[in-house]
Amino acid sequence: MEMNQEIKARWVAALRSGEYVQGKYVLKRAIPGKQVQYTYCCLGVLFDLWVQENCPNWEDVPATNNICFNQYEKLPKYVMEWAGLRTSVPHVRISSGRWTDLAKLNDGSTGYPAVSFDEIADEIERNL
Repeated sequence: MEMNQEIKARWVAALRSGEYVQGKYVLKRAIPGKQVQYTYCCLGVLFDLWVQENCPNWEDVPATNNICFNQYEKLPKYVMEWAGLRTSVPHVRISSGRWTDLAKLNDGSTGYPAVSFDEIADEIERNL
């Protein structure tokens, strides 16, 4: 299954838009001290696109798998199916030739620093 190309283009554009503050480890998290400001991991940006198309807001998202957005770091099945993804954390081949998942690129992992949304967008364009 190949990722839905229209959704892929929207995801890449959203990551590059500057409208999302990049966060780590969870789909979406409130910024302490701010009333309505949030950080998103790269997967959270995709989830937000799903919410914009399918729900009035994040609070109305189906509670499948007991999702708590400030503790959840994978895509639920209904978002995977909507986007045409095979896994809840898509994998990409980075410049070293090694495969890694988008969450590790976003958050950083052993031996690799976290990368920006722009760099993640580049990887999504090349690999998904």
